Order: sequence, then structure tokens, then C-alpha cells
Amino acid sequence: MNETQKMHITIFDYIDYRKYLHDYYSFMKSTTTFFSHRYFMNRAEIKSPNFLKNVMEGKKNLTKESVLKFAKALGLKKKEIEYFENMVFFDQSTSGEKKQYYYDRMMLFCKNVVRATLKQGQAGYFSQWYHCIVRELVVIRNYQDNWAALAADVRPKITPVQARKSVELLVALGLIGKNSDGTYSQTSKNITAGTQPLDIMVIRNYHRQALKNAQEALDAFPSDERNLSALIMSVSESSYREIVDEIQEFRDRVTLLANKTNSSDRVYKLAIQLFPVSSVNQRK
Repeated sequence: MNETQKMHITIFDYIDYRKYLHDYYSFMKSTTTFFSHRYFMNRAEIKSPNFLKNVMEGKKNLTKESVLKFAKALGLKKKEIEYFENMVFFDQSTSGEKKQYYYDRMMLFCKNVVRATLKQGQAGYFSQWYHCIVRELVVIRNYQDNWAALAADVRPKITPVQARKSVELLVALGLIGKNSDGTYSQTSKNITAGTQPLDIMVIRNYHRQALKNAQEALDAFPSDERNLSALIMSVSESSYREIVDEIQEFRDRVTLLANKTNSSDRVYKLAIQLFPVSSVNQRK
């Protein structure tokens, strides 16, 4: 199946995998003369020529193993395979709890993360590492402007004066607003520096502070309260670009998971670094 044909059947438009398989089969049958149930099952390396037909009609279910074989026959890519697997088990689960779990997993692939882009005058948000932490804490906890309590909850700890000035800055920048009951709300759930440079030195310093925070977390928190890992690999320029795209998708999915949380009890920082540790190979 070429790319033009694939565009007509988009897996993310479906929540019923049997309907997806039916539409896929009908489309392929109408555009490819040699396509058949037997041809599909051969691609899936499954001996029963009628298995696809029985699955589409609800007479048979897919297992973890057959899901992967179907995904191969369908020519699905990594994200599509994950979505297909969750769609299958959403359909086949008998308990409401499991159905909800797989449905939520499916929805992660269908939503776009909406982020408010910081403007030039809001670059001060990145001037100190703790502003972003304070922005989260004042929303999930009701401090009633008790700056000492707020400062004590930040890790590493900051001073009450720093806590007060941080909140004042966030309000002045329009990133949080104070409610009539003394609590605070975020003006936008997710924010980003965007693609336009705010203040390159401010952003670089923020990342330096994030790296320092990660270093301090090694000793400040037990291993079951943090997750630090590293991977060394050799890749091409094109693979590097693919990895960058994967990281962005991962960040979006993590953001969606965080946005779904109804009763947050702690603030975490996820910092991702990908950088070269060798020179470029010039001897090709």
C-alpha cells in the first residue's frame, strides 16, 4: 500500500478495531486486485485464511501475539501499533475499569497539547528555576500567602522572600491570577517558550539550573522517588532527527497524562537532554 492509499484509512479515526479492519479490507479490496483474506493472513503469517473474516465479524478475538501479526500485515508504524493494540483490548475487555484504561490510552494518541506561548516580556519566568515550581504549587495547595510554608515545600528549599517575589512576578507576568478566596489559578495550563527566542541567555541559564537540580536530586531523594537514566548510542543525522520528534511526542503524552490528574499531591520536573559526546565522522 502506498502513502496515498494509506491516507484514506487513518487508524486514529477509529475506536472500534473491527470496524477499522472492515474498512481497511474494503478499501484495499477496491484498490488492489490481488488483495484477499488469504493474502492478508499470509502477510500476518497466520495459517487460517478465514481468521481475518472471523475477527471482523466478532467471531474471533485477537491475542497479544496476533495483534502484532495483524499490525505487521497492516503496515502500521510504531505509534499506530500502540494505538491498534489499545483499541483491540478496549473492545475485548469485559470490565469497565479495563475498558476505561485502554480508552484513556487511546485518547493520548488523539489529542494535541495546547500550550500558551510566552511573549517577549515574559522571559523573566525562566530567570529562576523555582518560578515554574511555584506556579504549580500555588495551584494545587492553598497557602493563603503563607510564604514560609510555600518556600518550605519547594525542593531545593527557597526563602520566604523568594517565594513571595516569585508569586508576585507570576501574577505580574499574567501567568497566574489570584482568586477572591485567596487561592491562585493558572491562566494557561501549559506554556512554552515557543520557537522565537525570548532571551537566549535566560533560557540557557534555566537549562543549566535544571541540570543542577537533577544532580542535587541524586542525593536529595531516595531512588524510589526519582527516575534518572542515561543512554549512549551511535546514530545518523536522520536518526537523530527522528529521535527528536519522538521526544516531542513523548513530552506531549506526558503532558496529557499530567493534565488528566484530578488531585495532584506533588510537583515533578522532567528534564530531557540529548546531546553529542563525540565528533562527527568525516571519514565516509
